[in-house]
Amino acid sequence: MKVDVYVDVVCPWSYLGKRRLETALAGYPGRDSVEVEYKPFPLSDGVLSVGPDDVPGAVKDHVTSVAAEDGVTLDLAAVVPAPTFDAHRLLWWARAQGRQHEVAERLFAAHLSGGVDLGDRSALAAASGLDGAAEFLASSAGVEEVKEAIGEARAIGVESVPTFVFEERWAVTGAQPAAVLGEILDQVADQSIAVRAGGGGECCGGGCCG
Repeated sequence: MKVDVYVDVVCPWSYLGKRRLETALAGYPGRDSVEVEYKPFPLSDGVLSVGPDDVPGAVKDHVTSVAAEDGVTLDLAAVVPAPTFDAHRLLWWARAQGRQHEVAERLFAAHLSGGVDLGDRSALAAASGLDGAAEFLASSAGVEEVKEAIGEARAIGVESVPTFVFEERWAVTGAQPAAVLGEILDQVADQSIAVRAGGGGECCGGGCCG
């Protein structure tokens, strides 16, 4: 089974969605047959449009509290607004090395928990943990591929992150609970799912960014 997850590293709900999918897969009998790929969907052309001081305290507290319940530690007050196109290039490159999930975790944590400026290529390379990352970022490798993937996301109607697409046929938006994602995995596996799923809470408040 193929699961494409459209994310952006500036979105805490994307981080939470990643963790919840991992939890769902840990309890899924057919997990070894599931291929998960993180795909790019930069918000605001890849730039966080607001800084942490512009986000209401109640919203930050809510996201932080919800994330903590799933073992995700956030420090949204330390977030540095940054373009994320290069981060998506690194995720594309990491996939070719079989390290995409590891690097995604590192970049989410660096941006949303560690206050790392991912717009700084040196800091981004270091955060990724990939040998040769600085040289890769200085090149044009992955630029066209990531642009193409973003175009494909828009073409299939992705409007917010995280968006989970199962078998290129069924999509669900928002950081759905692990139990819900587990049910969807079961339904897709036995082809009992019959509709395109949608909805995952209100964006930027209850389940997604966009």
